[in-house]
Amino acid sequence: MAISFDYSNALPFMKESELHYLSEFVKAAHHMLHEKKGPGSDFLGWVDWPIRYDKDEFARIKQAAEKIRNHSDALVVIGIGGSYLGARAAVEALSHGVNPFDQPGVEAYKNNMLALLGKPGFEAEKAALMKRLSK
Repeated sequence: MAISFDYSNALPFMKESELHYLSEFVKAAHHMLHEKKGPGSDFLGWVDWPIRYDKDEFARIKQAAEKIRNHSDALVVIGIGGSYLGARAAVEALSHGVNPFDQPGVEAYKNNMLALLGKPGFEAEKAALMKRLSK
């Protein structure tokens, strides 16, 4: 599969001659990346991941996603630190420029969830909510 690079939007910031000057460096970096050579080469498993991935695991993920879609009104991702970044990247990649929070139902749910999380005695409300969700 051929990948093309449209640099026309960069031209207001760089001269075309500068881009051409950089092309040899880009080619060298591309070669190092795909040949898995150079510094950081131990961390390049993602390069060929789109063609070499666990297809059984992917099928299980798709089944879980379908189950969530069919049986849930909302999905709340709770994590710390970097665990949020993966979920955010997935949401941004799949939202195609649409703000998922720019919908009245989602906004109301978000406000209710934030209000619930901010209340003292959240543990009791959380237990009641979990009990309702488990029915």
